[in-house]
Amino acid sequence: MTQIGAIRFQFSDRAMPVFKKSWFVPIFLFFLPFTLLIEFDLVGRLFLADIIAIAAFPFIVMFRRRSFDQRTRRALILLIAWLSAQILTDFIRGTPVYDLARGWSKLGITFIYFFIFSVLLVDQPSRARALLAGVGGTMLLGAIIAYAPGNPLMLWKMGGVTGLMLFLLALAAGASSSRYRLASIILIAGALLALYYNSRSSALLCFTSAFFLIGAIFFSGQRRKHGRLRKVSLRTFLLLMVGGCIAILAVFELYSFVVQSGWLGQDALNKFMVQRGDRGPIGLLVCGRAELIASLQAIADSPIWGHGSWARDMSYRFGINQQLAAYGCPWSENVILQDDIIPSHSILFGAWVEAGIMGALFWVFVAYLVIQFLGLVWRNHSVLAPLLVFVAVILIWDILFSPFGASRRLTMMAMAAALLQAVRLYGTSPIFKRYFS
Repeated sequence: MTQIGAIRFQFSDRAMPVFKKSWFVPIFLFFLPFTLLIEFDLVGRLFLADIIAIAAFPFIVMFRRRSFDQRTRRALILLIAWLSAQILTDFIRGTPVYDLARGWSKLGITFIYFFIFSVLLVDQPSRARALLAGVGGTMLLGAIIAYAPGNPLMLWKMGGVTGLMLFLLALAAGASSSRYRLASIILIAGALLALYYNSRSSALLCFTSAFFLIGAIFFSGQRRKHGRLRKVSLRTFLLLMVGGCIAILAVFELYSFVVQSGWLGQDALNKFMVQRGDRGPIGLLVCGRAELIASLQAIADSPIWGHGSWARDMSYRFGINQQLAAYGCPWSENVILQDDIIPSHSILFGAWVEAGIMGALFWVFVAYLVIQFLGLVWRNHSVLAPLLVFVAVILIWDILFSPFGASRRLTMMAMAAALLQAVRLYGTSPIFKRYFS
């Protein structure tokens, strides 16, 4: 039964027999991401995975009859609100039919993915592990297919390192401290690999995840020593956060020294000088993500209602030039003015620009889940913590600094659904003792 108003999704406990087979669902979840590699040009980019998800959706709704928990219901409501706001915004703005069709289909498929994963992953860490391993394998294989023939070095920058880390961490997942240490070693090796191939963002993701896992190892040692985990004081928490920020800045300065010394090659030096400007880390952020300037201005101009699906307004691109000049960013004007779409390069800001404030609320909710999880992971040993810590860090980065759409509607929903289940299992499920030491 579905009740609109309270938006209550009510399901019985009777499940379709095929879902009871322990081997079927993990195999389906593992291989589904790989069908992203088969693409069609139909109302924008349509993947074989989208078609499979759309076909499976009514069967999962009909036969997997179980109540959603409160967090999942809230996420589904926010997704519905995002789609509704996008539809209303497109009517208000008079968005062209082709653009609104792409925008509505993107959000509709996003909802379907999240619904399917929320149903299939519930109380099943092994399924989350299979799904995320498939996501990692797909990212790595996709990068190999796209870049290995002509530019093999680029495959490690364009998703190769991230995909490899996801896949290896899924294989190494386990609740023991030895698995935490193995995951930390994998992440540090991934950070070094990313730096060698001039992928700063991937290196930062790996380094930050390793920092959290090392912290989890330390606090688990304290728990074994004292028989329980002592409450972390506010002073200790703040010191840890400050220490993490100092460590990240230290890594940035070390990278700056190494790349400017020419040790990473001329290409790395050229990219660093183009993106850094003359304002240090802040200039690196502004010059490296110049699209944020335009999206923030578009949000300020219309914070409640968006600008429509695939919003177009050349004035925001003209405004970027002055800001880039102020930060000493040597960007080419031809690159900035190549089309009329309002640039964002941020999932959060892109949703806000297109659909208004309701588009942003879902991603604020996901970011809140990430913060919850990272706060809990030091207090409990989760079967999937080495993997989900990396997933959490990826989510924060992508929400702030990556565009949404195409394959990310599957990969981001897979990560969000897995993380949501982990947050729920940490303190509210009777199976807590089965999955957490």
